[in-house]
Amino acid sequence: MCLKIFCSASSPRMVSLLINLSSENKFSQWWPELIRSALYPPESEVLPLLIENIFSSLSLQGKTLLDAGFGEGRFARLARELGAVVEGCDIDRGLVELVAGEFDTIECSLTSLTWSDEVFDIVLCSDVLMYIDDVNLAISELARVLVPGGKCIVGMVHPCFSDWAPDRPAPVDAARHYPLHEERYWIFELDKGRKIRVKQYHRPLHFYLNLLSRFFILDQVFERGALNLEDHADREKYNPVEYIFFQLSRR
Repeated sequence: MCLKIFCSASSPRMVSLLINLSSENKFSQWWPELIRSALYPPESEVLPLLIENIFSSLSLQGKTLLDAGFGEGRFARLARELGAVVEGCDIDRGLVELVAGEFDTIECSLTSLTWSDEVFDIVLCSDVLMYIDDVNLAISELARVLVPGGKCIVGMVHPCFSDWAPDRPAPVDAARHYPLHEERYWIFELDKGRKIRVKQYHRPLHFYLNLLSRFFILDQVFERGALNLEDHADREKYNPVEYIFFQLSRR
């Protein structure tokens, strides 16, 4: 995964900095600014509501849980509050250091988890797979560290609504581009006229379902509609990003 940062709008020339996260692990240095300037404010995020909804359908008390790609650790904290014994991993050393002391954390890639087989009762992988090139290997690793019958929660920006790149065709052509397997870029606005360009891998929904079915049995699917945001004011409060989550049982 790569980030391309365009800096210094006030400068007569634009400076371009290319960061390869898989080797340099520098995403953490941009995290506070990305949260503050580029993403939706925390009070408008629908993602935590979906996670809470999923956690409430499971019994976390006393269960071992791996948060695979934990970011700043907010869902790991929620799982811990609900009684889970939480461990986490992230490819970014800075993010691992950020939550050091809160959880047992390891710096590693989802394609090469450092744990032995059949360790965890539950694995959470939220908002990560669309940034991974070898997603087949990543999903097989999630299954490997789960006990038989263990639960895996996989979530991502909904593939049907992930066409955010400004260089894409008009929305009327979205259906034509949905089936493609391709690299795309999301552009987030920072302050002072700067932008952050994030590469992601678009894959259609059937690809994920077919791949997941090799290792898991599908228990439930969660989308925004599962939250029952019926009141118009509630619907308008939350950001428009569509997510989809799969609750799965390891075969």
